[in-house]
Amino acid sequence: MKELEILVAMSKYAGERFDLIQAGGGNSSVKMEDGTMAIKASGYLLSDMDSQRGYSIVNNEKVCEILSREELLIEPTKKSREELSNKMLQTTILTPEARPSIETFLHALLSKYTLHTHPVTVNAITCLSNWKELLIEIFGIEIALVDYETPGVELALCLKKEFEKFIQKHGHKPKIIFLQNHGLIISSDRYEDIKELTDDVTTRLEKILEMDLQRYYLTNKISNFINKVRGDHLISYISDDRQLSALLDKNPELIKYTPYFPDGLVFLGYQPLVITDNSASQVIKQYFETYQDHPKVIVYENEVFLVASNVKKAREMEDVLKLHLMAIQYAPGKIQVLPLEELKYLGNWEAEKFRQKL
Repeated sequence: MKELEILVAMSKYAGERFDLIQAGGGNSSVKMEDGTMAIKASGYLLSDMDSQRGYSIVNNEKVCEILSREELLIEPTKKSREELSNKMLQTTILTPEARPSIETFLHALLSKYTLHTHPVTVNAITCLSNWKELLIEIFGIEIALVDYETPGVELALCLKKEFEKFIQKHGHKPKIIFLQNHGLIISSDRYEDIKELTDDVTTRLEKILEMDLQRYYLTNKISNFINKVRGDHLISYISDDRQLSALLDKNPELIKYTPYFPDGLVFLGYQPLVITDNSASQVIKQYFETYQDHPKVIVYENEVFLVASNVKKAREMEDVLKLHLMAIQYAPGKIQVLPLEELKYLGNWEAEKFRQKL
């Protein structure tokens, strides 16, 4: 994959998983062969990113130089350093329409591929007073442990000092970095390390903390099923809505109903798919060939997944799905679903296609 494709894939991998990313947290970056760095843009979710939006490009060498400038280092207060560094950062931006992440300085110091997340398991450890001792006991000495600093230039300057000590001791940059009261960074010149190490860290901590967050890993699995057929970068979102779950626990047959109102088709597709490991590829491919669209609601291992371009859109779909199920469950008579001819017309309706892109 090209660098930008890798950035999008890496961002969506983390952005669709609640155990790694919550709300607008986390960021990602990829360094290019021409000396620039593409980094998640401020104001975007990781799951928002695609080839056209959600990232900013900066001159990486210039960003690194800022952290060594005497005029920045002699600034007397945190606020004045932040203001000056932000002003300096503006001179490095090559995409003025997209403001780079607040953590651009931090990413500039790291390896080619970098993913910064806020895993539930990691934060359960890094908020403790003895967090360093615990993490060294679990992972050994080849991890970097960075004391808390305000995100932005302060954290980057602290990381820079820790890096210098780590490189002097080990002869290379760390791949696994824990931030006190903040989260996890995985950084490597090998893209495959990003997912492998992130999952390794979180899985090991789950066992130690006796937490079971494995259901969130399934979102990556569902997305892989879909994107292998689509050749796309869609995400899947696992529903945590209690009322929705209660409805399906009470009446599993509800999920089999096709849409009975226009938004049902627009947000939920032609019909939900129930898949297994053995049937996934075949039924998803068949769905796409039949309807010329991807399935938007998938049931797998008794979990409900919403498939969309980003998490925000998936949450909107979750609302519509709950409406769909509640109305069917409590309707005092037989449900009249929309005929397939009308569903196909709505599926090709330009007004709805436009609305879905917003």
